[in-house]
Amino acid sequence: MIDVEKSGEQQKPHVFESRAMATMYQIFIRHEDKGYASQAAQEAFELLKDLEQELSYYISNSDITIFNQTEPGKTIRIGEHAWNCARICEDLYKLTKGLYDPTVGHFKHGAKPLKKKRGLGWVTDPEKNGLIRKEEDVQMDLGGMGKGYALDQLALTLKDWDIHDFLVHGGTSSVLTSGSMDPDGKGWPVSLTLVGDEKLETLHLKDESMSSSGIMKGGHIIDPATGKATKETRATWIIGPNAAVTDGLSTALMMMTNSDIKNLVKRKEGYKVIVRMDKKQQVKYYGF
Repeated sequence: MIDVEKSGEQQKPHVFESRAMATMYQIFIRHEDKGYASQAAQEAFELLKDLEQELSYYISNSDITIFNQTEPGKTIRIGEHAWNCARICEDLYKLTKGLYDPTVGHFKHGAKPLKKKRGLGWVTDPEKNGLIRKEEDVQMDLGGMGKGYALDQLALTLKDWDIHDFLVHGGTSSVLTSGSMDPDGKGWPVSLTLVGDEKLETLHLKDESMSSSGIMKGGHIIDPATGKATKETRATWIIGPNAAVTDGLSTALMMMTNSDIKNLVKRKEGYKVIVRMDKKQQVKYYGF
């Protein structure tokens, strides 16, 4: 889990909230004009509504739902944001050797587990800016990666308004920062917490995102190899320049070995990982 640290009264940022994608989004802005900051935040939240409409698994006419209902082998044209997410998913799938797979989320919705790993469930059709669904039981659910993508897009909107000191919070699993909360330039103080609100440590993030996943009791992270919940009990945090990528990778980290994680931070410049193993309560740092 990730929490935003409270600021001193003199440097208290403006805070704006909007609910979307089944979570509460918050925008913290350091700016001398609260009214201007509010206008920028509201425009960002309008974009968030559009993103939810296009990317949500639960909206009946979203691009994701339409893809999930499309006949296998047929190309479906999708919007710009859904297309961008599909391409990011492909990159993450390759990078993690299949440990990140957005077609396994539907196992949480009642689908039967697979007997064997089948590979990513679609093929991109660049000429038509569309996707081709491979099999009848393929269901795309972007989950956290979609929320991370939304953070990246909200950040672009705020920068278009010439706002450069902000933090965007997508629930307790991801944040994206730009600039600093205070004039000192240290960044934004963000605390890493475990289930039960146990605080692990506080980091200052500047012009980067952080995403987390964790299982301490029970399981909700699906292993693509089986379609069943992973048995790993750990908490992971990943820091990097892109929230869609960190959100996607935070899920895959739940199933990676130490060697996998070391290779990941070597291949992805600018990314750092923290893993806390529940059984030994041991914290490991990669890329710091």
